[in-house]
Amino acid sequence: MKGKFCLLIMIATLNPLGVDAQGIDDVIDSLANADGYRSRVTYEVVIPSFSNPIIYDIDIASAKSDCDTLSPCSYLIDWRVPTVSGESNGFSAYHNGHHYRYRDNRLQEYHVEWDSIPFGLGKPHPAASIERGVQNNAQFTEILPQFMARQLAKIKTDSTYSYSIAPDSLVGSRHLTVLKALQRYKGYDSKELTYFFDPATLMPLRLEIENNPGSIGEQQITVTYTPFDNAETVDFTESGLVERYPEAFEKYRLSYFKVENLPGTQLPGFSAPTPTGERYSRATGDKFASPTLVVFLDPKVGTANKTIELVRKGVDSLPMSAEVIWAFTSNNINDIDNVIIRPRPGEHIVMSAKSLALDCGVSTFPITLICDTYGKINDVIIGFNKNMDSDVIQKTAIIGKL
Repeated sequence: MKGKFCLLIMIATLNPLGVDAQGIDDVIDSLANADGYRSRVTYEVVIPSFSNPIIYDIDIASAKSDCDTLSPCSYLIDWRVPTVSGESNGFSAYHNGHHYRYRDNRLQEYHVEWDSIPFGLGKPHPAASIERGVQNNAQFTEILPQFMARQLAKIKTDSTYSYSIAPDSLVGSRHLTVLKALQRYKGYDSKELTYFFDPATLMPLRLEIENNPGSIGEQQITVTYTPFDNAETVDFTESGLVERYPEAFEKYRLSYFKVENLPGTQLPGFSAPTPTGERYSRATGDKFASPTLVVFLDPKVGTANKTIELVRKGVDSLPMSAEVIWAFTSNNINDIDNVIIRPRPGEHIVMSAKSLALDCGVSTFPITLICDTYGKINDVIIGFNKNMDSDVIQKTAIIGKL
């Protein structure tokens, strides 16, 4: 691939610079303004150390969002992949400040009016940015035309990239527009990309990606597009998604998920700011170093101080070490400081944990989740009682005997 890339670079240098620049601008403009776009996509991942490729079958739909500052488009990504235990499937969707993710019988939802931080907005985390928001980092968003336009705009201006474009290239028996890009980082080739576009519409037909070419961590991705003819109009609103996925919304919507049903399930992944301006993050399935209690608190609830006191008393009496995550749904640092000023060793304080509370079905406070080292929720303590220290000892000590 490197030889082909260099050849295209040589051809490009024979053309005036303005021709190349205008060429990529035309592609970016067409992709960014795609509206009512729908396609069937085959997404194949090849890792040399794996014997078989991973192949996803995906249906994508997108529509430009000129007035939306959080995402370049509304979208629906519906994916399926075969596994040893059967087909796994899920979807991601975004529209006008509302984001939904479904997989493994769990439907997560994010709404900017509920909590803006997952969307990359607001303080206290200084590194928060819209580009890092949940709506822009859902699986497979990079294959949507509007997100592809964003990537090409970066390639055009990022000094780590070099690129060439052939507006009319014969590939097999077809005339296509082909764009190649190479990223070099610290003297090494880190990524090679080849885009194939329909020259009439400048919509994508194929994308080839090589990550870390020639290294142990090499990964090859091939994305093949088959646009739908006379595609139906997709309703990206919540009512449209409910109509399309009634079972997911009826059975697995986490905002309706009862906290009593949590034992035996994995603690959902989350990322939340700390009062000190840092961020605590973990993915679903991540392990803990020791049994961990996740205690949901509202600092304005009168029992918050006593809950902290009793949970700490119980943890101190355990026959093994355990950690505690104090998960405050409030984002008011002063209110949290009035309840707990600083964590002890083995403790973590997070704030603005509304999304995690929603994922766990927490609607009253306090709620204490007892998790094992594999991130699985073993038990739940609902509400406050004067014997919480004994409950903590009994329910957490059992984990050490499993």
